[in-house]
Amino acid sequence: MKKTLLTLLAFAGIFSMNAQTSLFSENFEGTSGIALPAGWTNTSNATDGGWRTASPTAAYSASAGLSSQYFTLNALAGSTRSLGTNDDGCNCDKSNETVSSPVINCSGQSTVFLSFDMFYFEGSYNGANESLTLKVSNNGGTSYTNVATLTGVPDWTNMIFDISSVAANQSNVMIAFTYDDGADWLYGVGLDNFSVYAPAQRDIAGLTLDMYSYTANNTPYTLGGTMKNLGAVAVNSMDLNYKVDNGTVITQNLTGLNVASLATYNYSHGTAWTPTTTGNHTIKVWASNINGGADANNSNDTITFVTYTCSQVDQRVALYEGFSSSTCGPCAAANPGLHALLVANNANLPGGKVAVVKYQMNYPSPGNDPAYTTECNTRHTTFYGIGGIPQGEMDGGYSFSGHPAGLDQSIIDAATAVPAPVKINVTAIYNGASITVAGSVDAYANINGNNKVMIALVEDHINTADGGHGTQSNGETDWYEVMRKLGNGTNGSNIGNMTDGANYPFNVATTFTGYTGSGTGTPKIFTNINQMTAVIWVQDLTSKVVYQAGFADVVTAVNDVMSPLSTFDMFPNPAVDNTNIKFTLKNTNDVKVTVYNMMGQVVYSQNHGTMAAGLNQINLNSADFATGVYTLVLTAGDYKTTAKLNVQK
Repeated sequence: MKKTLLTLLAFAGIFSMNAQTSLFSENFEGTSGIALPAGWTNTSNATDGGWRTASPTAAYSASAGLSSQYFTLNALAGSTRSLGTNDDGCNCDKSNETVSSPVINCSGQSTVFLSFDMFYFEGSYNGANESLTLKVSNNGGTSYTNVATLTGVPDWTNMIFDISSVAANQSNVMIAFTYDDGADWLYGVGLDNFSVYAPAQRDIAGLTLDMYSYTANNTPYTLGGTMKNLGAVAVNSMDLNYKVDNGTVITQNLTGLNVASLATYNYSHGTAWTPTTTGNHTIKVWASNINGGADANNSNDTITFVTYTCSQVDQRVALYEGFSSSTCGPCAAANPGLHALLVANNANLPGGKVAVVKYQMNYPSPGNDPAYTTECNTRHTTFYGIGGIPQGEMDGGYSFSGHPAGLDQSIIDAATAVPAPVKINVTAIYNGASITVAGSVDAYANINGNNKVMIALVEDHINTADGGHGTQSNGETDWYEVMRKLGNGTNGSNIGNMTDGANYPFNVATTFTGYTGSGTGTPKIFTNINQMTAVIWVQDLTSKVVYQAGFADVVTAVNDVMSPLSTFDMFPNPAVDNTNIKFTLKNTNDVKVTVYNMMGQVVYSQNHGTMAAGLNQINLNSADFATGVYTLVLTAGDYKTTAKLNVQK
């Protein structure tokens, strides 16, 4: 399951038998082979026998397993066997394939709930759609009432339905699930932890606390999230409580509610929490005094979350990693919209919200993308385990994972709103055949893990008209943010466990020997140094979480043969009200000076026009600059030189 750094703490064990009356339960652990439990029945036209019980993660075969190449079930906590059917595994007739429970006695129960865990994509293929229907009978299976057409979910998800309209006070209740593959080659279904029960009258379960893993000291945070009414009656009033560490319980009385049975309630506590000390803090949120009475099931009440409060946090830059190919038709359809969205967020530009790396793959046939490298495949297949393209991963899959068409502004905004517990300082300088990426990572929290500095050198724009990439079979002519080389390899530069307040320097020189050339299948490196960007991110390679990302324009060293400058100096530095930029141009060139603050915002920009070869001087007025460190970029023609400008008032 993909997770998000804007942590939604999923409630585990939403169903509990406490204060409830169990009418029937089955977890499928007592079966063997692929047999169904006693009393369960199966009707199918499939050559594999239809519904079966087996290990959800084991490979599918005629006599074992539920998982196959494109229908891969994840592990379900506490489960070694599940009920399921797999159309991807057999590609056979699974129309109207039904599994039914034994008869369940619901006599004397005015309210009856059904709970089960489900893994089901509700996928499509070749224009066909798979479907899954929940049905209930109260006459021992003679006839059924359709209760719900089930909606696809991304992972194992607990589902609860009120089946009282069919099952209440009935003695011959049966539950059935009907799967239909739409007469094509679809995926399948996994089911587990099946329960029929009479619920307690009052039962509010805590589901999520929308809280950041890292918070800033002395900053107020509103505690909000989701709760669910698992009781038999609507909730009209309750107390909303929270406690931080061993502190005082903060209570807010809520009235005038109307939370129906099995409905969710989005809560927001009226008293914000403001952390005043750094380090880990445990937050607990729960509801009580439901409709003026006690909650009958306290086992599911409390949401517990741990956040690390930092002395400071950095503005997050989200990392978007895209996977595409010049032989992929769906990629050509998705890329223009993706590019427009990333441009709107100033991707790989000062002040931008997103750092972008795109890996070109060598499939589908003919698989001759000229920008493909084995590093692309390692990131795609080995690291992320991606099975198809186009695909996007934001922040290691925590903020977004899926088809690029699913990425939107709200996702980017949510990702960049998450406080970053590290800060990246970086420069990238081209000198001859190598690019040196150097800088440091400032840690604002204790962060244990397999933490690495990752560096990708990307070409900002490639066009087939440049003569170096041949004719592309999917019709695309332009590619952006194309990964040319991972500067420090697929394993990055090791940081390891980070300590609050520590600084971790890095210095990586990448040589592009063998990367120049032209023609289909040959990785052609930049023809203009101004088209190269170094993208840097800090990532735990085990959990895949990305703590922060950044980027730096690759600039030309003054002493490099390609540089238009032979000397560069800036004085005074530190400056108060002005500084002099002194440089020697090898040839007559257009000159521009731009100054960025630490947030990447432009605070000064001046085009100085054409300047003659030889010694030149520009006076920069810094009187309006606040005290701090700035990045000065001198552009001469197509080449850039950067320097740090310190201003002290």
